[in-house]
Amino acid sequence: MNINQDDIISQARNIWEDITKGHSDNSEVKSYDENSLDLLSQNSNSVIAIVNLKSYKELYISSNVEKIWGYSHQTNPIIGILQYIKMITFDHALFPLIAGRWYVKCVKSLSFEEKINQKVIFVGVKFKTRFGKTNRTCIHCSHLDEDADRNPVNVINTIQDISHFMKDDFWWMRFSSGENNENIKYYHSSTGKTFDGDILSDREKDILRLINQGMDSPEIAETLFLSLATIHTHRKNMLARTGMKDVTALLQIALSIGMI
Repeated sequence: MNINQDDIISQARNIWEDITKGHSDNSEVKSYDENSLDLLSQNSNSVIAIVNLKSYKELYISSNVEKIWGYSHQTNPIIGILQYIKMITFDHALFPLIAGRWYVKCVKSLSFEEKINQKVIFVGVKFKTRFGKTNRTCIHCSHLDEDADRNPVNVINTIQDISHFMKDDFWWMRFSSGENNENIKYYHSSTGKTFDGDILSDREKDILRLINQGMDSPEIAETLFLSLATIHTHRKNMLARTGMKDVTALLQIALSIGMI
């Protein structure tokens, strides 16, 4: 497959211009405490960034970005959506186009009321740091500022390295919205398909909650009135679908993205 990075960047621009159509190019955002964000990013070992979707630039990026990625406003003054694209590895190069189009499709399927509390999670996408290391990432993306139609203007991203959690090479993304986050869809790169509902079933979430309470498989089987073989099958399926190394890793991701 012949992948041209410049073409990807150009197409990504078109996608985001469609999303932000009618927005003013205003870099002002809701007030935030930069020191608190820096402290949060350091404590969670993550990079936190506020991005303006009109200009593609960072309005804020946590001070640990150079330590984690090797890039800063000094080494590259246009850190933002376009810089992210340049950091994506070749095998995941189409991620920004697929993700942008998928997000637009998700939003267009919602009523105005359903657009509240939009969040998008990207799990497993590969980024290459300036040090030459490949990081598998978990990116939490939510709106900081919206237009009158509840479309994003400025978004806040929290990016964590979850390489130690991941086993498989695929990536997936999860969209949620609504008063109680009841509108959920997910996309899986291994199939190229969108699925209504969550990447984990309600029963699988029940099992994870009980694991989080310290129960082992026999105890979970007894609590849920299921066979031990069924519990083992659920555990195996959860790991296969999410690409996690083990249930402990899956539990950490599920808790961090609010799935359980």
